[in-house]
Amino acid sequence: LIDCICNSRKVLCVSHVDPDGDAYGSLLAMVSLLQTLGKQPTPAMHDPLLEDFRFLPGASAIVAPHSVGDDYDLILCLDASSPDRMGAVYQADKHAHIPLAVIDHHITNTNFGTINWVEGTCAATCQMVAYLALALEVPLAGALATCLLTGVVTDTLCFRTSNTTPEVLEIAMQLQLGGANLPDIVQRTLNRMPY
Repeated sequence: LIDCICNSRKVLCVSHVDPDGDAYGSLLAMVSLLQTLGKQPTPAMHDPLLEDFRFLPGASAIVAPHSVGDDYDLILCLDASSPDRMGAVYQADKHAHIPLAVIDHHITNTNFGTINWVEGTCAATCQMVAYLALALEVPLAGALATCLLTGVVTDTLCFRTSNTTPEVLEIAMQLQLGGANLPDIVQRTLNRMPY
C-alpha cells in the first residue's frame, strides 16, 4: 500500500454511500495526507455533503460522481466493505484499469481491491489512516488531526463502544496534541444528532 501511494501522483479518494463521520474523516484525512506528500488527490462521494460535516477541512472540495474522470494513477477506497458501497463514484467499466486500494476496519469487508488493508481490530478507518500517516512520517497535526479525530469520535460514540481500546485512546491523544479540538468535534457531530 505504501509503495502504491508513493508511486502514484493523481489519486481518486472515495468513501461509502450514506456517509458518517468516519467516512468523511478518513476521506478528507487521506486527502490532507496525500497533499502533504505532494500528490494530487480528488475526494469524491456518491451523496451530497451533509451539513454537520461542513466544518471539516477540505469538505467543500468533495466532488459528485459526474465530475469523476478516469485519468487517475490510483483509487483509494476508505471505510467501504464492498464495491457497491462506493455508489456511482466507482464505475467498473471506466476504472477497472486503475489500481484500487481498500482501507477499511469492517470485518465484513469482501477484499475487493487490488490491495486490501482490512483491520477489524481498529475502531475506525480513521485510526488506520493515522497509522498510515505515522508510517509515512507525516505529523498528526492540523487539518489531518481534526479529520482523523472526527472519525474516531463518531465511530466510538465518543469512546463509549466496546472496541475503544488503549490503542484508540493513544491515537486520540496524539490527535489532540496535534491540535484537534475534541469538545468542538463532539459538539458538531454527536451532540447535534436528534434523539
